[in-house]
Amino acid sequence: MAHSLTRTLNQVWKYVSAFRAGETSRFHPDSILVEPTSTCNLHCIHCYRESRIHTDLKKVDQNMALETFQAVIDQLSPHLTRLCFTGYGEPLIHPRLPEMTRYAAERGVSVRMVSNGILWSRERAEQMLSAGIAQVSFSLDAGTEETYRKVRQGDWHRATRGIRTFHEARRQADSKAGLAIFNVLNALNYHETAGMVKMGYELGADFISFAPVRTEGILPTDALTLERVDRGSLLEALRQALQADVEGRTSLRDLIATFECSETPHCSGADFCYSPWTDVMILSDGSVQPCCNYFGLARRYVFGNLNQQRFDSIWNGEAFRRFRREFVQDRICDWCRMYPQVDTNKVHERIQKFKRVLPLFRWFSKRKSLS
Repeated sequence: MAHSLTRTLNQVWKYVSAFRAGETSRFHPDSILVEPTSTCNLHCIHCYRESRIHTDLKKVDQNMALETFQAVIDQLSPHLTRLCFTGYGEPLIHPRLPEMTRYAAERGVSVRMVSNGILWSRERAEQMLSAGIAQVSFSLDAGTEETYRKVRQGDWHRATRGIRTFHEARRQADSKAGLAIFNVLNALNYHETAGMVKMGYELGADFISFAPVRTEGILPTDALTLERVDRGSLLEALRQALQADVEGRTSLRDLIATFECSETPHCSGADFCYSPWTDVMILSDGSVQPCCNYFGLARRYVFGNLNQQRFDSIWNGEAFRRFRREFVQDRICDWCRMYPQVDTNKVHERIQKFKRVLPLFRWFSKRKSLS
C-alpha cells in the first residue's frame, strides 16, 4: 500500500514537472534504460558503434559492475517500475545479466531487454526466464539471409535460431514473457518489410515494430536514410507488409501514416518532448545521459557518474539543469528522429491557455519570456 501511494504521488510529480518545464524535476524516474555492456558481437552498418563518434569519444568495451547496477536499483526504489537493458552492446554478453535481472525483478521492476538473438542457447533462455525477464525485443532488420548479411553483417541462422530457442523455452516454461521483433528500416532493407512481418510470425513474435534509420550527423553517410528512397516505392512496400500482418501484430499503420504525411519522414503529431524531466539512460561505465538518442553524441551530455555520485545529485545537478534550460531555449535536440519538428515554445503556449482558464496553473511557468 505504501509503495502504491508513493508511486501514485510520483506520477503526479511526473506530469507537473514535465508540464512546467523548469530546470529541475521532482519526478523520480520510474522507467530507465541501462546499458549492461558496451561490447557487441555484430557490426551493423547503421549502428553508432560504426560511426566516427564512437571513435572520437574513445568508447571502450566494458561491462557494468554488478555493484553499480544494484546501487541504481536501490537508489531509484520504490519508484522504479520498468527497466530495459539496451545500448551500444549486446546485453547477453554480460556474464552476470541473469543476476542483474533477478535483482531488479525481485524488487518489483519489469525487466526488458534488446538483443540480436545470436547468443541465445537453451540454457541462457532458461536462466533469463528463471531470473524474471519480462520481455525480449530481438533486432532482426531483414527478411532474408542475404539482406541480413548486408545490414547486420552476422549469421542469419544463428540469430533466427536464437529467437526460436527463446520462444520454445518460454512456451515450455509456460512463461508470460513477451517476445518482440524490432526492425530498423533503411534503403537496403525496406523492400523486405513484408518478409520481416512474415518472419516475425514464424518466429513467434507477439509484436513486430518498425522504425526508420537515423543517420544525420552520426554515420559517415546518409545514403541509408529512407529520405533517399522513392516515397511511392516505400509506401507500396509498407502497404504490402500491412496486408501480411493478418493478426495486427505490427506498428505499420502508424508508420504508413507517417510517410503519407509530407511534412516529415519521421514521427507525426509530436510537438514537444518531455524526456528531460522524465527519462534517463545509464551507460555501462555508470555515466548518466538524458535518453537513448544521446548514445555518446557529446561529452557535454554526460551529466554525472553513478560510481562517484548518487542519482539524486545528478538528476537535479547543475549539468542536468543546464541541459533542461538549453533544451527549452535553444531547441538543442532538433536532430532527434522521434520529435523532428519539436517546438519547445508550444508547451508554454499551452501553459498560458491553462492559466487563463485555471488560476491554479499560474505558478507553472517560471520563464515568462518563453511563453
